[in-house]
Amino acid sequence: MIEQLTYMILLLVFTGLPILYFWLRQYKFLIKFKKIFLYTLIGTSVISFFWDYIAVKDNVWIFHNILGIWILGLPLEEWLFFWFVSFAIVSVILGFIGSAKK
Repeated sequence: MIEQLTYMILLLVFTGLPILYFWLRQYKFLIKFKKIFLYTLIGTSVISFFWDYIAVKDNVWIFHNILGIWILGLPLEEWLFFWFVSFAIVSVILGFIGSAKK
């Protein structure tokens, strides 16, 4: 069972921990940028969806669905990857900016 969840565990460790760290330290600063987070999540979802959908349709790559949930032809874990990585990148960049302003 753990082998099947390795991808999800790695995703949470390498994106979830930086998100948690910066949000615990910089909450008051980061919350000011709600729109940036929202636009980033929407933008990466749209771009990544079409990118992956075309790649799967053209047999460039395939997905092994771990969680058993598909959304618009892509597995849930792929959507989580889009969202977690995007959220982590924005959190880290803005977190560093917030740290520099102190």
